[in-house]
Amino acid sequence: MAKVNEVMTTKVKFLHPEESLKDAAMKMREFDVGVFPVVKEDKVTGILTDRDIVMRAIAEGKDPSNVQVQNVMTTDVTTCYENQDLAEAVDMMKDKQIRRMIVLNKDNDKVAGIFSIGDISNYDVAKSALEEISKPNA
Repeated sequence: MAKVNEVMTTKVKFLHPEESLKDAAMKMREFDVGVFPVVKEDKVTGILTDRDIVMRAIAEGKDPSNVQVQNVMTTDVTTCYENQDLAEAVDMMKDKQIRRMIVLNKDNDKVAGIFSIGDISNYDVAKSALEEISKPNA
Protein backbone atom coordinates (compact mmCIF):
# COMPACT_ATOMS: atom_id res chain seq x y z
CA MET A 1 0.00 0.00 0.00
CA ALA A 2 1.34 3.42 -0.97
CA LYS A 3 2.11 6.00 1.70
CA VAL A 4 1.34 9.72 1.61
CA ASN A 5 5.06 10.60 1.47
CA GLU A 6 5.30 8.82 -1.89
CA VAL A 7 2.99 11.34 -3.60
CA MET A 8 3.18 14.56 -1.60
CA THR A 9 4.95 17.76 -2.57
CA THR A 10 7.74 18.44 -0.09
CA LYS A 11 8.86 21.91 -1.11
CA VAL A 12 6.09 23.83 0.62
CA LYS A 13 6.08 27.56 1.28
CA PHE A 14 4.19 29.00 4.23
CA LEU A 15 2.26 32.12 5.11
CA HIS A 16 2.13 33.85 8.48
CA PRO A 17 -1.34 34.75 9.80
CA GLU A 18 -0.52 38.47 9.94
CA GLU A 19 0.61 38.74 6.31
CA SER A 20 -1.62 40.75 4.00
CA LEU A 21 -3.74 39.07 1.36
CA LYS A 22 -1.95 41.13 -1.24
CA ASP A 23 1.40 39.63 -0.17
CA ALA A 24 -0.18 36.16 -0.10
CA ALA A 25 -1.54 36.60 -3.63
CA MET A 26 1.84 37.80 -4.86
CA LYS A 27 3.47 34.69 -3.37
CA MET A 28 0.85 32.49 -5.02
CA ARG A 29 1.75 34.05 -8.37
CA GLU A 30 5.50 33.84 -7.69
CA PHE A 31 5.41 30.15 -6.77
CA ASP A 32 2.55 29.26 -9.13
CA VAL A 33 0.40 27.70 -6.42
CA GLY A 34 -3.17 28.16 -5.27
CA VAL A 35 -2.77 27.16 -1.65
CA PHE A 36 -0.50 27.85 1.32
CA PRO A 37 -0.46 26.41 4.80
CA VAL A 38 -0.66 29.18 7.38
CA VAL A 39 1.87 28.56 10.14
CA LYS A 40 2.63 30.30 13.41
CA GLU A 41 5.37 29.08 15.74
CA ASP A 42 5.80 25.92 13.63
CA LYS A 43 2.13 24.91 14.02
CA VAL A 44 -0.53 24.95 11.32
CA THR A 45 -3.21 27.51 12.16
CA GLY A 46 -5.01 27.46 8.84
CA ILE A 47 -4.86 27.09 5.10
CA LEU A 48 -5.31 29.86 2.54
CA THR A 49 -6.45 29.20 -1.01
CA ASP A 50 -6.83 31.51 -3.95
CA ARG A 51 -10.56 30.85 -3.62
CA ASP A 52 -10.51 32.09 0.00
CA ILE A 53 -9.00 35.37 -1.18
CA VAL A 54 -11.59 35.85 -3.91
CA MET A 55 -14.70 34.70 -2.04
CA ARG A 56 -13.98 36.06 1.43
CA ALA A 57 -12.24 39.31 0.55
CA ILE A 58 -12.34 40.50 -3.06
CA ALA A 59 -16.00 39.59 -3.64
CA GLU A 60 -16.90 41.47 -0.46
CA GLY A 61 -15.07 44.59 -1.58
CA LYS A 62 -12.23 44.29 0.93
CA ASP A 63 -8.83 45.79 0.14
CA PRO A 64 -6.30 42.90 0.03
CA SER A 65 -3.58 45.27 1.19
CA ASN A 66 -5.46 45.89 4.43
CA VAL A 67 -6.76 42.40 5.20
CA GLN A 68 -4.63 39.83 6.99
CA VAL A 69 -4.46 36.18 6.00
CA GLN A 70 -5.91 35.15 9.36
CA ASN A 71 -9.13 37.02 8.58
CA VAL A 72 -10.04 34.90 5.54
CA MET A 73 -8.10 31.64 5.91
CA THR A 74 -9.83 28.35 6.55
CA THR A 75 -9.17 27.36 10.15
CA ASP A 76 -10.79 23.93 10.09
CA VAL A 77 -7.76 22.21 8.59
CA THR A 78 -7.70 18.49 7.90
CA THR A 79 -4.19 17.05 8.09
CA CYS A 80 -2.59 13.67 7.75
CA TYR A 81 0.84 12.22 8.48
CA GLU A 82 3.55 11.51 5.93
CA ASN A 83 3.75 7.81 6.87
CA GLN A 84 -0.03 7.31 6.69
CA ASP A 85 -1.52 4.92 4.13
CA LEU A 86 -2.52 6.85 1.04
CA ALA A 87 -5.95 5.19 0.86
CA GLU A 88 -6.70 6.27 4.43
CA ALA A 89 -5.70 9.87 3.69
CA VAL A 90 -7.80 9.86 0.52
CA ASP A 91 -10.78 8.60 2.53
CA MET A 92 -10.31 11.64 4.78
CA MET A 93 -10.37 13.87 1.69
CA LYS A 94 -13.58 12.19 0.53
CA ASP A 95 -15.26 12.59 3.91
CA LYS A 96 -14.37 16.30 4.10
CA GLN A 97 -14.80 16.91 0.34
CA ILE A 98 -11.41 18.62 0.10
CA ARG A 99 -8.94 18.59 -2.77
CA ARG A 100 -5.75 19.34 -0.82
CA MET A 101 -4.35 18.18 2.48
CA ILE A 102 -1.47 19.38 4.62
CA VAL A 103 0.92 16.59 5.57
CA LEU A 104 2.60 16.61 8.97
CA ASN A 105 5.74 14.97 10.29
CA LYS A 106 4.66 12.31 12.80
CA ASP A 107 7.49 13.11 15.22
CA ASN A 108 6.96 16.86 15.64
CA ASP A 109 3.69 17.80 13.89
CA LYS A 110 5.54 20.28 11.64
CA VAL A 111 4.51 20.63 8.02
CA ALA A 112 6.26 17.99 5.93
CA GLY A 113 4.39 18.58 2.69
CA ILE A 114 1.07 18.94 0.96
CA PHE A 115 -0.77 16.71 -1.43
CA SER A 116 -3.72 17.16 -3.71
CA ILE A 117 -6.11 15.03 -5.64
CA GLY A 118 -3.89 15.62 -8.68
CA ASP A 119 -0.95 14.00 -6.90
CA ILE A 120 -2.79 10.68 -6.70
CA SER A 121 -3.98 10.52 -10.29
CA ASN A 122 -1.85 7.45 -11.00
CA TYR A 123 -3.36 5.48 -8.14
CA ASP A 124 -6.54 3.39 -8.12
CA VAL A 125 -8.04 5.49 -5.34
CA ALA A 126 -8.09 8.64 -7.51
CA LYS A 127 -11.28 8.06 -9.49
CA SER A 128 -13.51 7.28 -6.52
CA ALA A 129 -11.91 10.08 -4.53
CA LEU A 130 -12.61 12.67 -7.19
CA GLU A 131 -16.22 11.51 -7.49
CA GLU A 132 -16.79 11.81 -3.72
CA ILE A 133 -14.90 15.09 -3.31
CA SER A 134 -16.79 16.69 -6.19
CA LYS A 135 -20.29 15.78 -4.99
CA PRO A 136 -22.48 18.82 -4.43
CA ASN A 137 -23.28 19.59 -0.80
CA ALA A 138 -26.76 18.51 0.19
